[in-house]
Amino acid sequence: MVKIGRNAPCPCGSGKKYKKCCLPKEDQAKAEEKAKRAAKDRERAMREEQEQKELDELFEDVDDFYDEDYDEHFNEDFEDLEIPPQNVEYDDPEEPAADESLERQSDPVPSEGPPDTPLPKIGAAETGLVEQWWTLYSAMKDIDQIRAHLEQFMENHPELVRHLELQHAALFEMGAKYVALQRHGEYAALLQHLREAFEDTYVKRFGVYDYHLVAYQVMTANREAIGRYLNHFRKYPDHDPGRLFQLIDLLMATGCEAQVTDLVEDIYLRVLRSPQIVGGDQILAPVVMARMAPFLRPDFTEASLAKLAARMQALDEVMPGHNTFTVKRFGQLFDQIFHNRRSWDVADCISRRDLNDRYYHVSLDFMRFLHENDGLGWVAAAFYRGLVHTYLLKVIPEGKRPREAFVFTRLMIEQTVFQTTRDLFSIDSTRALGMLRGLHAFARYLQLTQTLADDRCIAIQGWCRELYEEYHQMLVRRSFAAKAFEETLP
Repeated sequence: MVKIGRNAPCPCGSGKKYKKCCLPKEDQAKAEEKAKRAAKDRERAMREEQEQKELDELFEDVDDFYDEDYDEHFNEDFEDLEIPPQNVEYDDPEEPAADESLERQSDPVPSEGPPDTPLPKIGAAETGLVEQWWTLYSAMKDIDQIRAHLEQFMENHPELVRHLELQHAALFEMGAKYVALQRHGEYAALLQHLREAFEDTYVKRFGVYDYHLVAYQVMTANREAIGRYLNHFRKYPDHDPGRLFQLIDLLMATGCEAQVTDLVEDIYLRVLRSPQIVGGDQILAPVVMARMAPFLRPDFTEASLAKLAARMQALDEVMPGHNTFTVKRFGQLFDQIFHNRRSWDVADCISRRDLNDRYYHVSLDFMRFLHENDGLGWVAAAFYRGLVHTYLLKVIPEGKRPREAFVFTRLMIEQTVFQTTRDLFSIDSTRALGMLRGLHAFARYLQLTQTLADDRCIAIQGWCRELYEEYHQMLVRRSFAAKAFEETLP
């Protein structure tokens, strides 16, 4: 950048010297900008000082409190399974329905993914039509104009739709516009038409499209229709594993228990054995708990636990360790869920592992609370249990022990939700909104069990409510699934 002399003519063309014209204005602007930066620096320093003060008040330094492998610890009560069960109706607690999935999954064949059929060659005239469509599309901004442009091509040249290769950009761009405008129904109708009329284009990115269509059925209370949009996930479970697990989360969070249970029972062995999926063993959690659900009663007996252990026997072969499912261990777990209500404290926790176990046991009682007090099915109750357990662990800085059993500030809730639910590009709306919903309910649990003072619990609920509304307003304009959740918390 060329430096202008003070006595040089002002570059604005006024005819005055630079020092008599624009230089004072620029100096003033620089001074104001410097003052703004200084104010922001002071504000940041004050915030960091306040955050440090809160940390000092809420935590104490303990050099040997952190266990490097605590998060990989396999608790004898199945801590790593995250416990997302299903509330299944049955007549006799001693005689649950036969597990047909064991037969139909006895020898699964790994899926190969949707067929990637090369596009047939087309002539110069057809290529020109495709290129002309894209040329016109690239100049369009209005979604209604774009939609009409696409539908006209579909009607006039259905045989060339596959050559538009809409799955690479156009459909995502159209979907983003529809979501931003809150016109989900129109986008869902477009996807439905593509699914029915242009399957060869649709199936190439079915993970995204079917996920959106399932979310739309949830948001419109049309749950009986969800099953028709799961066939591709059943046939090609390892095609888009990230979207598959997002779908499972959404179904659990919104109480679609029959649908998620049927899906995971059909695909879990192929997911476990697929070389294309990293971390596929997380699918075992809903499978395990769906099978446990018919037995989850406070009046469980040793005979019913024996039947449960027998029902789980086939899963032992695919678990990280064998002999996981025994009558003794189920008895311990059921005791934790139904008969472990007490005043929670962490004063005797001398390691991070102790704290992890304590919070795990708290979360089991919270899961029972959601099921019994709020009427949530076991799948939904366990999903929120897992998110609250994650918060309780992640909110504690490395090398520190909490001075009180449960640590909450508005800033800590906000930071922990953001840090634990984001990926490289976005926030996972189901887990972000789900964690805030779970923490809001957890504060009520702490209040009703007289674990925290009423005013403290009310403050926590207020923070969760505020953050939930902020996140919902932000995510609902970007994420199709966010619309499946209520706009506010009670």
